[in-house]
Amino acid sequence: MDYGEEHTRNIAIDLNYERHRYVYRSVKRIFDFVASFFGLVLLLPVFLIVAIAIKLEAQIARTN
Repeated sequence: MDYGEEHTRNIAIDLNYERHRYVYRSVKRIFDFVASFFGLVLLLPVFLIVAIAIKLEAQIARTN
């Protein structure tokens, strides 16, 4: 069966598109992981301050 040049060209474009889509999704996943990690590291002091404030507030409420 002869599909002709048009059909062959579309297959090549589709394979190229799939490869770019895979690379895009991989890079996006890595970026999401790294951004989440740095976001957690940057917010860690805030989380600790809030946790300490809650702990102190609970101790003050318990003594009254």
